[in-house]
Amino acid sequence: MRAVIQRVKTASVSVDGNVVSSIGAGLCVLVGIGVGDTPADMEYIVRKILNCRLFHVSHGHDLEPAGLDDKGKHW
Repeated sequence: MRAVIQRVKTASVSVDGNVVSSIGAGLCVLVGIGVGDTPADMEYIVRKILNCRLFHVSHGHDLEPAGLDDKGKHW
């Protein structure tokens, strides 16, 4: 299992030329799942994504985990 995380201004998913979902500024995460991947692999990759430190704290140089909302709680 692999994940690629990209910060985006906008992103969308199209199926047969029709947009089925879209977001504004945020994260676009592409996840590749293999035949041998298990639920434990899925839980591991989700934890890794949620705990990536991608965003600057407003006052300082520390980075916030990606999966925290503005109140410091995981989504």
